[in-house]
This record gives sequence, structure tokens and C-alpha cells, in this order.
Amino acid sequence: MKRVFVIVATVCLFAVAANAYSGIWGDRGLFRVQDARTEGDWQLSLSFHALHRSTSFANVPEQWRMGYRPDMTVYTEDFVGAVDVSPMKYFELFYWTGGLKEYSSRHPDSSARSMAWLKGYEVFGDWHNSVPGVKLSLPLPRGVTLGALVAYGTGYDPSGWRWGRFGIPPIDGLVLSGLGTVVLSDAKPGLPTVHVNVGRLSSGTVSLAAAVEREIGKFDVFAEFVSELNSDDSSPWAGDKVYLSPGVRFHQLPPVTFDLGASIGLNKATPAFEMVAGVSMATTFYKPSIPTMGAIMGRVVDAGSGAPLAASVAFPDAPELAAMKTDAREGAFRLAKVKAGPVTVVASARGFKSKSLPVEVKAGKTVQLEFRLEESVTVGTISGTVIDASSGKPLKATIELAADKPGTVQTGSDGSFGFRNMAPGEYALSASCPGYLKATSTVTVEAGQTARPKIGLVKRGMEITMKVFFDVDKWDLKPESHKALEDAARILTENPEIKVEIQGHTDSTESQAYNQRLSERRAQAVVDYLVQTLKIDPARLEPKGFGKMRPAAPNGTEEGRALNRRVEFVILK
Repeated sequence: MKRVFVIVATVCLFAVAANAYSGIWGDRGLFRVQDARTEGDWQLSLSFHALHRSTSFANVPEQWRMGYRPDMTVYTEDFVGAVDVSPMKYFELFYWTGGLKEYSSRHPDSSARSMAWLKGYEVFGDWHNSVPGVKLSLPLPRGVTLGALVAYGTGYDPSGWRWGRFGIPPIDGLVLSGLGTVVLSDAKPGLPTVHVNVGRLSSGTVSLAAAVEREIGKFDVFAEFVSELNSDDSSPWAGDKVYLSPGVRFHQLPPVTFDLGASIGLNKATPAFEMVAGVSMATTFYKPSIPTMGAIMGRVVDAGSGAPLAASVAFPDAPELAAMKTDAREGAFRLAKVKAGPVTVVASARGFKSKSLPVEVKAGKTVQLEFRLEESVTVGTISGTVIDASSGKPLKATIELAADKPGTVQTGSDGSFGFRNMAPGEYALSASCPGYLKATSTVTVEAGQTARPKIGLVKRGMEITMKVFFDVDKWDLKPESHKALEDAARILTENPEIKVEIQGHTDSTESQAYNQRLSERRAQAVVDYLVQTLKIDPARLEPKGFGKMRPAAPNGTEEGRALNRRVEFVILK
């Protein structure tokens, strides 16, 4: 019953499996030639091989001829079972053992009943010892794979001196072998795969082996050459045993693979003929889950000092990912189970500029980031100038700053002044200079920015020509005039005590009466704009027209007449 259970369990195990390409010893290979590659992908395979060989009396060593006649043949059969486990493409673990049976051809003299073993009966049978091993494999570019095989024979009983005489020799101790496989079809389809093995057996014998393998549809055809050399052998052809083994592997019915072949002895010490047949089954006994998620981890540090920061980490384009805080001591964060694909990560900390990094999350991988945040600028500066409002020349003036910490500075010879490390907000500046009216200006400071006020000082009676423009014989202000009017409004704002006269002037091309009305209307247009658009108190403005009575230049030229068509800003008190 137990045996039936084992058989059923084995059938179920291999019900959904792939092909196994097992050699006699269980690991991936042909018959005696090892493949440097492995099955990989967590594959478990079982294999069973039977070898039948015949040795003529002439090839029986003299010390073993007792009881044999020259017209007899010695038959040997090996039965080898193996199991192989290959978690990945880099190594395989295998184990093989088996049994041996040896008998002779029937003696012509059937009356020799006292020697029944000479009539074709079994002479003896015995078990091979146990041989565990491991194969290491290193895939390289261009279809090349290098490998190494290490096996160790255990349980050898020297008293069983008969077994191994004509069959598979016992392995007693360590076996080492270097492996190489080249898949030529990777370079050009249709070319075969070549295997080369160089090893040292436990007996001290050196094994040289090579094979050529070609896949044709559901068949693999191959041929092996194996030579086992002692130290006194002069060439591979003169080895202790030399085999040439053609074979074919059938893999039409996965998970079962069959192989069949023959070995031809190429020297006297090798059995003249050997038949090999085997069957293998394989299954993937463990299927690692294919990851669909990745992870993001990183640190947030001060760009200046490198110190860790307590920061917030957010994912603005992935709403399913919740924002998180870093570890204040390490500045570290980690987010597992992030869907593969592009993700934007934003780190921010108080007093620092936030930083955004786009990353590509790959399934089964962890993206590592480092945010180096720069301190945010929390102050601004003031860098201004004081000028004569009429001529534009710089003035040496005193600037007073109204703030929590008031300050006073003197302008330089170029009229410049400045205040540094100013908190964002509005500040009042006053400028005074001998002979000029004191002016007050409001300036707005923004973080990380420099405010550049320009303060124009005026005197009583100062005339400032305003660059305002009108079409010929019209008093509608043209858009180009707005800048000059804004400058005028600034002077009025900075000097809230003054009153001004807005004077209109013309050239001499028309009559005085006509020019008088035109100049008055133009002066009134300026006043209207200052009051209605720039919100200046009309009580501070007095429009007045002078026509052509006060020319600023001769009217004999077009240039002179252009200078006479003007509006002036005159400080009254």
C-alpha cells in the first residue's frame, strides 16, 4: 500500500511539469558529459537510466578470468536512479545511486550443473554507493556558460571487490570537474551546442570529455567522446577507457523525456558495446510570485550641513499613497507596496525649500532617494537711490527707516542706500536733503527679493517737465504719457504737503487765443488723470494754461516747437 501511495504521489507531483534534460547522474547533461548549464527555475527532476554492456573474454582482465571460457561473454547491467534540484540558473544539487547485476553467456556444456552460474544465471548483484553533488554555473555573454561540478562518493565497501569490474566504477571520495558549454545557435541559428568537461575522478584518473548536441524539433541528437586517462597514458585515445556515444533524446510528451543511445568502446579496456536508455520527469516545485509592486526609501537632509531633517514626504500624482513623515533622528523614510511606474516624490521641511524628484518604480525593486533641501530665504533687502526730481541727478541725503528696529543711513555719492536682512512686509522710508522738501516713500519687501525704490526730492518753485504726449490739436492723453504721470503721482505721494501747478504750453503755430484754450484743456486732462486714475487729491492740483507765452526754445525750428509743446509740474509750496 505504501508503494502505491508513493507512485500516485509521484505521478501527481509531475502532472504539471516541464522537460528535464538529465544525464546518468541526474544533473543536466547528456549521458556521461555534463552540461555547464542548469535546469533552473526551482525545478525538481527524477531520472532513471539502465545500461547494458557486453565484454568479450578477450577483454576480461586476466585476474578476473577464473570460471570463464574463451567463447563466453560477460554481461553487465547498471540501474541508476537520480534526483536533481535546481533552484536557479547558478547551481544544481543532485544525488544518485543504483544497483548492478553481472552474469555470463550460457556454457555449451549444460551438464556442468555444479557451476550453475556459468549457464547464464546471475553471478552476483550489489548496490552502487551514494553520490551527492553540486554543480555551479556561471552564464556569460554570447551563449557561453562555465561551470564546476563537485561530487563525493560515500558508502563504498572495499570487500565488494567484484562490483564495478565491468559496470560503472564506484566513486570513493571527491570528484572535481570543470565544465564549459557554448550555444553556437545564439550566434547563428542551426548551429549545435558544444560541451567540454575536464575532471579528476576519485581514483586519480583524469577524465576528458566533449560532446556535440543539436536540437531538431522535438528531438535532440548528440554524440559524446569520453576518455579516462591514467598518468601513464600518452593521449586521450590511449586512455584506460574510451567511449564514443551517439544518442537521441525525445521530449514530445512533457513532463516525460526519454533518451536512448549506445556507447562504442574504442580500446581494449572499454566494453565493446553498451546500450543506454533512460527516462526523466521534471516539475517546478516552487513558483516565486512575480512582484508587481516596488518600494521607495530615502533620506531628507540639510543641503548645507548634511544634518537629517524632520520632513514631510508626499506623492502628489499618486493619491492612493498617503503622505508620511521622516524619522527626525535619521531623516529617513520608506514606503513599501508602491505600484510600478512613474511617481513624483516631494519633500518639504519647515524653513527649507521643498524639492520634487520624479522616479521610476520597478516591480520588486527599491528606489533609493536623497533629498538635500536648501534653507528657504525668509528675508529681503532694500537697495534704492535718491535723486533730484527735476534733473535726475543723485543727491547725498539722509534716509530714515521706520521699522521695529529703525535705522538711518546716508546715501553715497551716487545717491544709493540700502538695508539688509529685512523681514517681508511694508516699510516707510523718509529722505531729507538740505534745500529740498522732505519726502516719504512706502516700499514692500518680499522674501528673497530686493526692493529698489527711487525717491525724487523737490524744492519749492521747482519746475519738472513731464513727458506727456498728445495728438496735434488734441488734448486726449496718449498711452505713452502714463509713465510720466505715475512718476508725478509718486512725487505727490512722497511729499504729501506740497501743492503743484500743472502748466500747459504750446508752440506758436496758431493764434494766442486758440493756443490758450488748447493748453488749458491739456493741463486739465493731466489733472483729471491724476485725480481719477491715480487717486490724487484734486485740492493739491491747479491746472493752468499759458498758450505760446512761455516758450522753452525758439519756435523757428521743428525741434524747438516740439520742446515748446509741453506740460510742466511746478511746486507751489
